[in-house]
Amino acid sequence: MSVPVEDVETAGLDDQFAGVERAVEEYRAGAVSNVAVVAEPFAGRGTLLDHGESLLEDESVERHAFGEPVTGEVPEFGDADAYVVDGCHYLYRRAIGGFDPLATFVERMARSDALFLTAWNRYAWTYLCAVRDVERVFPTVIHVPDLDADHLADVVESVFGPDLPEYVEDGAEGRIKSVEWARYPVRLWGDREVGLPVLKPNPEYVRSWASRGTDKRTDAIVFEKIRRAADGNVGVAADLWARSVEDGQIATGYVEALDPSFDLDDGGAMVLRAVVTMESVPRDALADVVHDVPLNQVVQHLAQEGVVAVDGDEVHLTPQGLRPAVAELERRRLLW
Repeated sequence: MSVPVEDVETAGLDDQFAGVERAVEEYRAGAVSNVAVVAEPFAGRGTLLDHGESLLEDESVERHAFGEPVTGEVPEFGDADAYVVDGCHYLYRRAIGGFDPLATFVERMARSDALFLTAWNRYAWTYLCAVRDVERVFPTVIHVPDLDADHLADVVESVFGPDLPEYVEDGAEGRIKSVEWARYPVRLWGDREVGLPVLKPNPEYVRSWASRGTDKRTDAIVFEKIRRAADGNVGVAADLWARSVEDGQIATGYVEALDPSFDLDDGGAMVLRAVVTMESVPRDALADVVHDVPLNQVVQHLAQEGVVAVDGDEVHLTPQGLRPAVAELERRRLLW
């Protein structure tokens, strides 16, 4: 979901907003100050682009958004003082010649005196930094961080307010524990792995009792559970909160995260990696990226698991599918 600028300006992103503002000031002073805003899917990188564009009222600005992999020539931009470009992770493919659009885009930036405010998928960015040193052409790199429970609550309540559901102490799962059992993975021979039970403290939960006041203790617990399920991602948290409201009420037990484990073979993992790094991609473009894979079967399976949604020919990563997808790909060491 898209979160308006005014809803996140005070949500613990002061340094990120200030970084955009400094880059604009440096550009006006004559310095090269191109910006890369890097974030997970759904984490609100477009919000920082919106903020940067709002600061450029005295300059001519062109805004572009890549929505699918660029397979031919990079579209020509006009003649502006600044360019705001979203979806830059579509400028490459893991294929022969797949980095040519990225090289063209970077070369244009190098030849231009304009300011480029760009946004990138975090996982694509990490890969491109490793194989193409893309960060070298951006004096300013701004990473959107995970938010804590209080800041997530501020954003969610600002987006969905003023009429909010009642926070109640109800639901099958009850309260979050201050100490809980977790499983610590221990590798055995070959690819075998076993999980040993260990006690794991939850200091964030303990702090949540005091951080929002005793009169708001129930909503603090709800948002702490949402933070843990969303891992601080504001878009995922907002989606999870909205799906957890039942009959005008919300409780800890209503917050249900998607199961982080699901069956996937090696071919399916390649498809999943492409979807996570591109976020939304036409099915035919996805077929160009992954070969020798029964694509329709894999997409159907991922849709049944809730990891992707299919809209016509478009395959979208879902907010509830992000955490399970990343966990599976990291387990396979397919994300950098």
